[in-house]
Amino acid sequence: GQLAGDFRSVDVDGNLCVVVNFDGDMVSIDVSDPENPVELATFGGAYDAVVDGSLVYSVWNGISTYDLSDPSTPVLLDNHNETVFNLINMAHDGHLVAGSSMSDGTAMNGLFIFDISDPTSIVRTGLSLGLSPADDMHFRGGRIVTVRSTGIAVHEIDPSGGTLSLLGDDWPYNFEAVAVHGDLIYAG
Repeated sequence: GQLAGDFRSVDVDGNLCVVVNFDGDMVSIDVSDPENPVELATFGGAYDAVVDGSLVYSVWNGISTYDLSDPSTPVLLDNHNETVFNLINMAHDGHLVAGSSMSDGTAMNGLFIFDISDPTSIVRTGLSLGLSPADDMHFRGGRIVTVRSTGIAVHEIDPSGGTLSLLGDDWPYNFEAVAVHGDLIYAG
């Protein structure tokens, strides 16, 4: 099946799908019958969102957590907002979320790390400023791969999520999407 709309982000976990449309609305969708997806609720505002069980993490001017135990009635658990960043995309790995920011004149470009082990109290644990905004990112095993118009960068995070170091930034090509499988990076 299909749903009408223009979407900037799609993520699914089990039978719960969350899409972000170009107006910034998030929509929860029951995909238990893939031939007949059912829209359940429109909520929040986001540039990007990831689903983890019944939790949804989203980024816009900060990072928010929603409880979708009842996907037709999303409940905001936390909204971690700092005026120094304007997050435009994110990636998730266990208890950490990475977000990339874009300068809007007041915000700073960079890569931010958040501890989400308590979804009701999100804490920023690390950052690396001065990086151009990522068009896409993938987070796995303590490494974040970002792609942007200037190439691919690989970052490593210490186990606490506090220290972020650049491992490599040597591929000067214009990429917009990335996926990682094992030791391989797929970008296009």
